[in-house]
This record gives sequence, C-alpha cells and structure tokens, in this order.
Amino acid sequence: MKQLVKNNKSGKISVMDTPIPGLANGELLVKNIFSAVSLGTEKAQMVIAKKNLLEKAKSRPDDFKKVLKLIDNEGIYNAYKKSMAKLNLPSHIGYSSVGQVIKSAKDVKNFSKGDIVACGGVGHAEIISVKKHLCCKVPKSVALEEAAFTTIAAIAMQGVRQSNASIGENIGVIGLGLIGIITIKILEASGCNAYGIDIDSKAVEKGKKLGLSCFDRSSSTIEQNIFQLTDGYGLDSVIITAATKSNDPIEFSSEISRDKGNIIVVGDVKTDLPRKNFYNKELSLHFSRSYGPGRYDRSYENKGNDYPIGFVRWTENRNMISILNLLESKTLSFEDLDIIKIPFLDSPKFYEKLSDGEIENPLILEYDEIPILNKTIVFNNNKSSVKEINVGIIGAGNYAQNFFIPLLKKFDLINIEGIVSHQGTISKHIASKYGFHFASTDPEKILSNPDINTVFILTRHDSHADYVIRSLAKDKHVFVEKPLALNIEDLVKIKHQYATSKGSLVVGYNRRYSDHIIRMQDIFSDRKVPLSLNIMINAGKLNSEHWVHDLEVGGGRIIGEMCHFVDLSKYIVNSSIVDMKSFTLEANSLSYKDTVATCIKFLDGSIANISYYSNGINSYPKERIEVFGDGKIVVIEDFKQMIKYTQKGKQVTKSRYQDKGHEKLISKFFDSITSNKKLMDIDELVETSKLMFEI
Repeated sequence: MKQLVKNNKSGKISVMDTPIPGLANGELLVKNIFSAVSLGTEKAQMVIAKKNLLEKAKSRPDDFKKVLKLIDNEGIYNAYKKSMAKLNLPSHIGYSSVGQVIKSAKDVKNFSKGDIVACGGVGHAEIISVKKHLCCKVPKSVALEEAAFTTIAAIAMQGVRQSNASIGENIGVIGLGLIGIITIKILEASGCNAYGIDIDSKAVEKGKKLGLSCFDRSSSTIEQNIFQLTDGYGLDSVIITAATKSNDPIEFSSEISRDKGNIIVVGDVKTDLPRKNFYNKELSLHFSRSYGPGRYDRSYENKGNDYPIGFVRWTENRNMISILNLLESKTLSFEDLDIIKIPFLDSPKFYEKLSDGEIENPLILEYDEIPILNKTIVFNNNKSSVKEINVGIIGAGNYAQNFFIPLLKKFDLINIEGIVSHQGTISKHIASKYGFHFASTDPEKILSNPDINTVFILTRHDSHADYVIRSLAKDKHVFVEKPLALNIEDLVKIKHQYATSKGSLVVGYNRRYSDHIIRMQDIFSDRKVPLSLNIMINAGKLNSEHWVHDLEVGGGRIIGEMCHFVDLSKYIVNSSIVDMKSFTLEANSLSYKDTVATCIKFLDGSIANISYYSNGINSYPKERIEVFGDGKIVVIEDFKQMIKYTQKGKQVTKSRYQDKGHEKLISKFFDSITSNKKLMDIDELVETSKLMFEI
C-alpha cells in the first residue's frame, strides 16, 4: 500500500510504499476514501522539520537535553548518528479521514466489514489501523467529503464544550483557520452569538463571505464594536484557535471578556497571563485537549475502556459522533467551505504549495478504489546468501532502531533476513536503510520462515512470552529483551516449550558481560569469604502514563528492569539465592511501586542489597555497584569507571564511554549457536523471573 510520510530532517513530503499496518487488539483496518488535511497543524510540522539543527534544538529544548546526555554517555559521534537516524525516520501525517472497514480485531464487536467510518489519530494512507474509540459509523445521508473532517471538527467541538456556552451567549473566536471557522459554525448551531477575530484580513474577509460576523484584529475600533454588540458587558467566553508565539491572543481575550468570563485555549499560543485583567475580572483559563476526554489515555484509547456516560458525557468518540449527527441533520455543514479535492498520489506537490502559503482552502485527499494489500515488502536486490546464523527481528521501537540493529550489523557472520514492526513505515525504512531482505507487519513472516533460525524479540513486554514460545516451537534460537515473561503461567509454558525445542534461549542480561564486571570477577576469583554487594539504580522518575507502568503491557519497572540487577548479583556471587526480602517506598499518590529496596541472601553466605530508586535526580550516577570482601572493595560507577580499593590505596580504571556489555552478550549468543552450546540455563532464567514476581 501507499502512505504519505514526512521526513523529519528535511520536511519533505513523499508517498512511500509500505506494508499495510498490523492489526492489534481493539483495532480496525480501514481503507481510506478521503482524508482531510489539517492545514495549520501539518504546515507547522513541515516548518519545524525544515529548520536546521540549531533551530530544531531551540524549538525542542527537552529533546536537546537528551542529546547532551547521549553525548556524555556515548560521545559526539554516536550521539550525532543516533540523532540523525531519528530525524531521517519517516513519520505519518494527518489525523482525520473517512473510509471503509476491511477487517477488525476479534475483540471489536460493534463494527462489521464494509461499514463506512470516520477515523481519528491517523490519516493520509491507503490503509490505516484505528483504535475503536477513534472510529465511528457515518450516517448514510452524510457526504463522505464532509465526514472526512469529523476529527478536525471534534477539536472545535471540544473547545466549545470547554467554554460551557449556552443559548444566547456571546462567544469570541480568535483565529479564523479551519478549526476557528468550524468553531463558529458549531456555536451558531448551538444558539450562540459568535464573533470571529483574526489578524489576517484575508481570513476575515473569507469568514464574512461565509456569512459569519468577523473582525480584523488590527482595526482600531474592534474593542468598541465588540462591547457595543454585547451591551457593554464584553464576551462571555473567548475560544482561541490561533497558533502563534505572540501573547496577544491571551492579552486581547482578557480585554474583551466580561466579568468572570472564560478563556479557552485550543491552539498553540503563548500564555503569559496579564494579571491585572485576570485579577480584576476573575477570569477563568481553560485548555482544550484535542478531540476530548480520552485522548492520550491508554486505558481509553488502547484498551477500549469507555468512560461511563453518567460521569463523562462527551468523550472524544462521542464528540466525533455528535459532529456526524449535526452533519446528518444539516444543522452543521461544510459544503460552503470551498473544499479542494486532489488525488492522493498527487498530494506531495500540493504540500509544497501549502508550505509556501499558496493553499488556504480546506483540502481533502481522494484515494484509489483498490490499494495493494501487502503485509510484506521484499527487497530482491538486497537478498543475501543464507548463512549459519540467519536473523529475523520482531519489534522496531527506539531501542531497536537506535541501538540494537546498528549493533547487529557489526557482525559479519550473520545475515539479517527481515524485520517486523506494527507500523509499515518503520519496518520499510529500517529494512531499506540496513539492507534487510524484507520488511513486514506480520510476525508470522519471521516465525514461519524456514531460512530464519534466529529470532530477536524487541517488542513491548506483554508480547515477549508469546513470541518466545512460538519461536521455540519452530526450533529457532531466541534472544529476547528483558523481561522473559510477565506472569508465572507464561514462564511455565516457556519452560515446557523449551524442553522439546531444538532452539536455545537468551535473555538480554548484558550487565554481566561488561569489561568492568569481568575485571571485578578476576579481582575476587580467589576469594575465601562471602561477598557483600550494594547495587544502586538511580532509575529516575518515569512519566506516569508510560506504557511500562501498565501492568498488563509493561509489567511495571521492577519486573521489566530490576531483573537485570538480580541477575548481575547472582553472576558476581556465583551462588544460588536462598532468601530474599523487599520493601517498597509507600507513595499513596502512585498506583505503581518503583522505588524498592531488596536484600538477598545467597547459599555461600554472601548478601546483596539492590536499591532500585525512582525518586532520585539526574545529576547523580544512574548505576553504582559496590562489592566488599576479602580485604578489597571494588566500585563500578555507571559502567564508565571502576575503582579498586585495598590497604595499599586505590586503583582507577576508566572507559571513555559506558560499557554495559551488549556487544559481548550478542557475540557470545552467536558463538553458542555455532558451537551448539547453550549460553544461559533455562532454570536460572525462570528463577530470576519468579523472583521479580515476588518483589
């Protein structure tokens, strides 16, 4: 199929041949008929992408800080390569379309093949995968050209709802782009008196031609006119749909608002509040979040858990439905907007005109009737000869793209056949960049491929166990990133499958293969006494919405990350665990527990304290390992420095950059395959996972 993508380095828009998207739980596969271009949003994305590196850094300070940290850990060259790789990654654009359902996941019950639906969140592609709460059926009497604007209109609808506008109220709308115009139409359909305001005289004139009450912001009489129209009181609410770095929309809104009025921010504007007006009038400021309640909520969008209507009347899905109902009743219409319709395949040249400001009318892309439904794209010219180790990769997130795949390409003895990602754009880009034989969105293309004998599983945690079991069932060698599984039941299944498989299994416990850890082992190799370990992980706070905190998807940080350090402690001591106790920092505001102190006792008498802390600060080292025993102390800090203390003093060994042992682990994994010797013991792997469940 074909998809419109944006290059984040150059801002160039192009049509890319990609595999069709994967179909996960709660999703529908939809063939687009029309998709609407969000002129302001998409133009802004292109403008940012076309900026040079310095300008990009200034506009994205948080991302720039991440680059600086990467430079500190890995050096300028590696940081530059990874930053460029991310910028060169194609990304989809568009978020409002209408199409026909061609398939739905088994857990989606309210949609059928052939349904005509309005979709949100994804846009300009022949085939899209859509979460069910970002999808709603289109009434038969609604023109599909109008239905394509449903999601864009839902943004305007949410802004209106945030204003709590009621019949007869006077509402101002600052910004007469597409969303601003639709906002005025919704307000008028609701019995409000709506007044549009824009600094662009062309936009004002266009609004007037549509029969709307519009004013030029630069007019010297605009305030006087507004107060005359509102009997001297001012506006009940002002909805800001403009996008600007200027603070004028906020300041002007405060001047034309009535006492105790509302100001609602829909667009991306500066919000330095003028205290005098806000204080004297007791003004209220509200931000409107995209299409409505549920947006960016993983439970609502990804898992399909609806909000009870008695508590949340207007979710993003119900906002979309309300737009379609208004279009069906003709209470709302977009027919007078002079919509431009262009063939999807011709769209890149129109985006150049959009970037230059030549297109001002609403734009929709029209799709061909029969797209190619390919799940896999094969690069015949890149086909390599089959080697002893032939690799397939499932998962192409940031870790895979920026670290793992470039690392795998260092090994000449292997052949990387293909890569699978839920997003076809990602798998296609990576396969093309690194010379893979094929790119796909279907994991079965790797699991059932007889040429592939080694599988790397780099997906989110909830899918690890399933892919491990299916790979072992095909007698493949498996490298899975931690954790191995999220529950006891899956561990039992893995162990059972492993017993009958000709394949091997390795979990990404790389810390034990760091040069610093190997040196430490040598220092204590002749010890006669037990060891005492302190392992501190200054993990830092992770956004509460991060998928790792979702126990069904990520399993939590303890299962997902602390397993690294339990494995490391076992490796350093070289003894089995006989007892363990853990204590969690109590934080009533958190539904997850990711600050944990664990004490472990080993069979040989050694003890280990593992402190996984999320309440630290970035200026402190992230990982610190201390080993006491036999008249010596060894400290490893961030895997960049090792200090050996003895009665004679201290000896410091430094690495230029972090060495966490990834490359050595992978090398040993490949050696184990060629030598037919198993690198990791299945009982040890299962035991470590079980310990995580206990913590």
